[in-house]
Amino acid sequence: MIKLKLLLVYFFGALILNLNFLQAEESLPADGEEQSKKPNQYNIKLLLGQETPGEGTRLDPGLLFKTFLYGGNILKYSTSFNLGVAKEYVQGEFSIGGQIYPLDYYKKSFVQPFFYVEASLGIGAYKKLTRVDGGHNLGVGLDIDIYKKYGFGLIVESHNALEKSLRLLIGLHIKDYL
Repeated sequence: MIKLKLLLVYFFGALILNLNFLQAEESLPADGEEQSKKPNQYNIKLLLGQETPGEGTRLDPGLLFKTFLYGGNILKYSTSFNLGVAKEYVQGEFSIGGQIYPLDYYKKSFVQPFFYVEASLGIGAYKKLTRVDGGHNLGVGLDIDIYKKYGFGLIVESHNALEKSLRLLIGLHIKDYL
C-alpha cells in the first residue's frame, strides 16, 4: 500500500511538472564551460522530517534528520545517514544506494523529480534495549532550485526493515558542493 502511494505521488508530481518539462530545453555546455567543469561533482541534501510507524512493535511517531551525499548524472550513486528519535526510540542508519533523475539532462528545468533505492543498516535502542536492523528504503522526491546551486528537497520514503514506516522529509539541497 505504501509503495502504491509513493508511485502515485511520483506520477502526480510528474504530471504537474509536465508544463515545466515541455518548456525546458536541453542545454549543451559552451566550449569554455565544458573545460572548467569538474569531472566529479557531489551534491548534498540536509533534510528534517517525520516518521510514521507502520507494522512492528513501535507505535510512537518520531522526528528525523537525514543527510545525503550523491554524485553522477541521470543514475546517481548515493550514501546517506539518518537519525530517528522518538519517545522511547533512538536509531542511526547508514545507507548506500542509487538515485534516478530522469530530467537531469534538461538543465533549464528548475524542478528535478527523482526516485531512489537504498540498503540500510540501523543501530539504535528501543525501550533501552540495543538493537541492530537492516533493510531498505524506497523513496521519491523533488529537488526545487531556488538560486543557482541551492534549493529545496522534498522526499517521501518507505522504510522497510525490522519495523516498517513512512517518512516525510523536507530540507535544503546544495549542488556541485565538493
